[in-house]
Amino acid sequence: MHLPDELRSAFESDDAQELDRLIRQRRQDVFEALGDLLSDSSAPSEYRTKAFTALGRWGDQSVVPIMLHVLPQLTERERIAAIDALGRLGTAEAAAAISAYAEDDSPQVRKFVVLALDRIGTAEAREQLRRIAGADADAWLRQLAGSRLAAGD
Repeated sequence: MHLPDELRSAFESDDAQELDRLIRQRRQDVFEALGDLLSDSSAPSEYRTKAFTALGRWGDQSVVPIMLHVLPQLTERERIAAIDALGRLGTAEAAAAISAYAEDDSPQVRKFVVLALDRIGTAEAREQLRRIAGADADAWLRQLAGSRLAAGD
């Protein structure tokens, strides 16, 4: 796995501002390295998680197809980061994929589904929020979805 030195340093740093600085620079080599990390199952999970987060904040929707492709194989922590990133990127394709995780075994994944759908805000995303508000197994998630719906009205 080849990473630009600055990206490797940012991933290993406790200072989130290093990664923020790289995102603001919008360097193509960093963008490509982040994209490559998404499908590199041998990469450290922490790096992949940070790559999803960075790409979501980067805002370039061209990475949505690769995110959707790898989403089913991700660990819980990686799924959370991917769903958050997809919510930030906000495409209709992302919203449909995120909705599929509304019944994930992990309540934390489902929480990020709610937050991502709220961020996307399309009619389809809001309809999924209504379903979650009425049917999620956890009362706190039903309440979260309901409060997001109420805030958007």
